[in-house]
Amino acid sequence: MLSSLISYPFFIPTHVMPALPFLALLSICIAIYHFRNTQKSSFPPGPPFLSFLSSGPTRDIMRSPKTFADSLDTLCNTYGAIFPLWVGPSRVLVTSVPADIIHISSDPHIFPRTPKLQYVFGLIAPGGLFSMSYAPHRIARRNLRDRFNHSMLSGFHQAMSRSAAELCASLELAVRKQETVDISAQLSAMSLSVILNVAFGTEMRRQERNRFANDVSLLTEELMSEMVNQPFRRLFASFGSRNRMMQCKDRLYASCNEFISKRLKETKTQKEARQSDILDSLLDLQGHSDEDLVAIVLEFAVAGYHSVGTAIIWSMLETCSSPRIEAILHKELDEKCGRRPLQMPLTKEDVESLSYLKNVWKETLRLHPPGANILRLAEEDITLRGSGVHVPKGTEIYGNIRNCHRNPAVWKDPLIFKPERWGSVENSIAVERVPAGAYNPFGMGQLNCAGRFLAEYEGPLVLAEMHRRFKFTLACNPSEVKNFSTIVETPRFVDKETGANSGVPMLVARRQS
Repeated sequence: MLSSLISYPFFIPTHVMPALPFLALLSICIAIYHFRNTQKSSFPPGPPFLSFLSSGPTRDIMRSPKTFADSLDTLCNTYGAIFPLWVGPSRVLVTSVPADIIHISSDPHIFPRTPKLQYVFGLIAPGGLFSMSYAPHRIARRNLRDRFNHSMLSGFHQAMSRSAAELCASLELAVRKQETVDISAQLSAMSLSVILNVAFGTEMRRQERNRFANDVSLLTEELMSEMVNQPFRRLFASFGSRNRMMQCKDRLYASCNEFISKRLKETKTQKEARQSDILDSLLDLQGHSDEDLVAIVLEFAVAGYHSVGTAIIWSMLETCSSPRIEAILHKELDEKCGRRPLQMPLTKEDVESLSYLKNVWKETLRLHPPGANILRLAEEDITLRGSGVHVPKGTEIYGNIRNCHRNPAVWKDPLIFKPERWGSVENSIAVERVPAGAYNPFGMGQLNCAGRFLAEYEGPLVLAEMHRRFKFTLACNPSEVKNFSTIVETPRFVDKETGANSGVPMLVARRQS
């Protein structure tokens, strides 16, 4: 056991290694405690606690939290759609049964967010929406919905189009120079520009955006490690286990404070000359301290850009891998938008007419949902409606969205990227019928994603502007692109020789219509 723990580089600094025997003893004590308190549960079979001592997915999760989603997929293939799992010292129930996911999403009083999730987000955004209890969260969300909803898309379209035009200008420069493009960095900068404009009414220079994006990437990696290994990182916090996370937090807080400070200095004339945005709504929230507001701004800045930009990268990867899908996509763009000069942005009506492109986006979110899991706590003894498994009070439940989206018992050819499964009027293809809850990329119920409407419009708009101008080719072997679980599932290029990871490289060429 000790030798296995020594090989874990995720949370223990080198100078803390002498404490490992104590850590091993602590793990055993926790295991005994949990075994005594879970023997009466009716859970189906799952990997035993000591499975992390041998090579396999359970150990992979502990050693490298970035493998979390892929390791859960492997465990689902072995144990089925529902099973218990030891995540660090915590025993949780993992379910990808659609009706179970509806159940745990339906009532935040019975299934609130887990204390672990609230604690972890409380470290980097204390007072934010993710760390709030349900009652204040419901009030804040209701106030935000009144000012941040679908009715604002027409106004947001122009800001999104500007950001997409800047992205395409950068890609055009790469074409002229015949350079390989880090599409991850390009889309990250673009998506951050969108959220800065539509949510906070501000701008950043490209270099500042790159720094902000890099800090967000580091922060999300740290958050994932914290989610998996929180008790141990907490134990060793005084030895520096959280230093990098807190340094990233401080830099991001400084940027968010600047957004707020700039808005507070705004004159009445300046305010009347622009469209209302989410920052106005946040500043109008009652009963929240200045520190709470900064935390909420940080959450929107991180989640609002990181999830959308990453989903667009996944979509680019999928279309690069399928000449058939790419050809259909280009044909639709030529037929419906071909008369519009490339220097002119698409209109909202143009974007809404692109049915196949919207199916590409929906299929991207099926295979690569922004939130791979939802975390809930059972506040009472209860039987899950889908699986019929009895869950004792105090049990943590992971709603495994990604595996639900890939379950062969639910979907036809679940691992194949197939936009046609969402229907096609032109080819008379019917929408694939799946049970309620089987498609759930942004969560559901009262704790779902507040920015879903924005993501579902921004993704197709940006993809349309890119694909009508350029053809993209992956500039590495597909096997070298790996999925990293960093709160949002993120594609990364991994160098086979060095093991170093970076953004996804692509070759860009002008389209020959």
